[in-house]
Amino acid sequence: MLFLILIAFAAFVSYLWYTSYKVIAEKKTIEDQIRQIPKLELNTLEGASVSLYSFDNEVRIIVLYFNTRCAFCQFELKELKRRVPEFIDTEIVLISAEPLDTLRPFDNKLQFDLYPNAGIYHCPYDTLYKYFGKLIAPTTFIYGTDKKLLKKFKGATRIDDMLSVIEQEMINNGDHPMYE
Repeated sequence: MLFLILIAFAAFVSYLWYTSYKVIAEKKTIEDQIRQIPKLELNTLEGASVSLYSFDNEVRIIVLYFNTRCAFCQFELKELKRRVPEFIDTEIVLISAEPLDTLRPFDNKLQFDLYPNAGIYHCPYDTLYKYFGKLIAPTTFIYGTDKKLLKKFKGATRIDDMLSVIEQEMINNGDHPMYE
């Protein structure tokens, strides 16, 4: 009887070890994936397909995951819209998993389409999960001109913090306006 209890205990411990190892390995794989901008396919609000990787190589890319019902997202997006012109050589990609019928009126209200370097895109959550792991709204990824991750922000993020990351990368690359 004691022998069976020990075997059951060993099996339970092995199961716990295996499942935690699997979760850690999956998390590490996702973290490795987001270090380089993923070749993620997005849909414009008009339904056209766009690859996240296809944006111009000379620009930085901000990927901001949001939800239209999230108060933090709404505030952050309103502030971001007001300051879009400050994002020099930066493409602002706003991604939501919500249906297009929800995103279109939201975009009409915020009018990100007025800026050539900003736009709202749709992508199913399971696809986002595959590339980014579990996301909370808002989550922001900032990629440099080399398409490598500069910074990831979870939760509401100040626009000045985003601009600071971009400015630092510009200084590091020697393409900051102060060098002209």
